[in-house]
Amino acid sequence: MLKWQWRQGIVTLFFVAVGLLLAILVGYSQPAFRSADSGSLSARSGVKIEYPVAEIKTGLPLPSDRTEVQMAAACLPPQRTPTALSFQAKLVTPEPSRAVPKYKPQQRQEKVHPTNYGNRMQRDVHHRRVNNELLVVLHETVGDAHGAISTFQTPHYDDDNQVSYHAVISRNGTVIYLVPANKRAYGAGNSEFIGINGVEAVQTNPSLASSVNNFAYHISLETPVDGLLDDHPEHSGYTQKQYQSLAWLIARTGVATSRITTHAAIDREGARQDPRSFSFPKLLSYLNQYPRPTEIPPCPLPPQG
Repeated sequence: MLKWQWRQGIVTLFFVAVGLLLAILVGYSQPAFRSADSGSLSARSGVKIEYPVAEIKTGLPLPSDRTEVQMAAACLPPQRTPTALSFQAKLVTPEPSRAVPKYKPQQRQEKVHPTNYGNRMQRDVHHRRVNNELLVVLHETVGDAHGAISTFQTPHYDDDNQVSYHAVISRNGTVIYLVPANKRAYGAGNSEFIGINGVEAVQTNPSLASSVNNFAYHISLETPVDGLLDDHPEHSGYTQKQYQSLAWLIARTGVATSRITTHAAIDREGARQDPRSFSFPKLLSYLNQYPRPTEIPPCPLPPQG
């Protein structure tokens, strides 16, 4: 009798152990979806992930209840554009994957008064950490290049009058470096950029509206004579040398094409027109001759209905 009970106990323990093992294996097989911003909320919980969606990088099958923006973000390469805080004063040409144009513009540097630029801030006025990807913003001088540079070299102690670009490209294609690339130029007050990360703007001064300045690289093209100090929406446009030099400079930043914009496009008030008569196809015809960073790949959209 004791022998039979002993055998029955052994069998019972065996089945209990098998049951525990199966429970553990089933538990490990369940996928754990975590949100990019909190690191703990389930993606199936109904909580909307606001920012930054670009942090969602997973090789797992995409749940069908993710939004189109989230699905597109999941396909983003880990690094397609340098962040503004990591962007150094010395622009570095990307490693060439094919032959690059031999074009190289004339270059020179002009000093700008310190009141007209500042540091790229790591935190906004609310002490939130910011590290946006670099954004190239295109402008035109409206006056001639010499007049624009003189303005930047003049002290402006009133916040509302401070203005600058990182670089100006003259009519003959000369690249004139002004504000160091790792500093914040004051090129676009009260502005925002809308892209894959949603609405981007950083407020660094409690007295002023948020803007793209903290993560922007501002490049201005010298305006042709027929557009000088003129509010007309069009003029004769920019020279071939200006387009070539602009492509050369943008290629050196490593910025993705999707993060090239204009002052007119980011101005919240809708009052800016610059750069007028600008041809993006012409810019891209030169820019595409250079090695480009990986762009956003096409991604499958979630099932409709």
